[in-house]
Amino acid sequence: MRILAIETSSRLGGVAVAEDRKLLDERVFRKGMVHGQSLLPTIEEMLQAAGWQIAEIDMVAVDEGPGSFTGLRIGVMAAKTICWVTGAKLIGVCSADALYMTAKEAGVPDPVGVVIDAYRGCVYAALFDNNEKLFLDMLQPNEAAKRMSKTATLVGDGALRWKKIFEEKHLTVEEKVVYAAPRWVALLGFEAAKSGQQHDPLTFVPRYLRPSEAEERRQIDASPDRLKEPN
Repeated sequence: MRILAIETSSRLGGVAVAEDRKLLDERVFRKGMVHGQSLLPTIEEMLQAAGWQIAEIDMVAVDEGPGSFTGLRIGVMAAKTICWVTGAKLIGVCSADALYMTAKEAGVPDPVGVVIDAYRGCVYAALFDNNEKLFLDMLQPNEAAKRMSKTATLVGDGALRWKKIFEEKHLTVEEKVVYAAPRWVALLGFEAAKSGQQHDPLTFVPRYLRPSEAEERRQIDASPDRLKEPN
């Protein structure tokens, strides 16, 4: 299975290409939040390097969030468009899952707390132990600290931003693992596809967990269900 993986949920996005579980190439954007200008040229370059035509892609795995609103919309829209045009399978991968696997690969021991900065005083927090996700929620840092296992090691940009609060609760913050690796979006996407998971490119939406800042300010409900036409 030829896989294109897109990771744009964080400040450092990236792309990976793989065949089944074999990683062929991975490129990470070195400048923060340049997904809009870097994503499509990087995909084109990587497909050329792999000797693939875009029509030969079997599956597109995309980080579905939670994470950056702008980044997620760019990545998901690119993935949906490619799948709609080519007929490739579309698989969404949770950003917390990909970051957890990145941490495990780096040698961070279980339990692992994944803490992604949600801005406006909140974080997307998840706790993993022995490959099981125990919770995923948007919380204030103090609440996230209370819900973490006392022996957890925390990873992610949210853990670094609110490091003082977490360390006051005697939690360990790992400073080297900050963002999800695109290769894990590919690998987790492959496993999901093997189990029969697949998304419809026409209806797939990112996992935001919260409305955007503009929606909150204007008190707009822009959820997919709210925007459906009435029967």
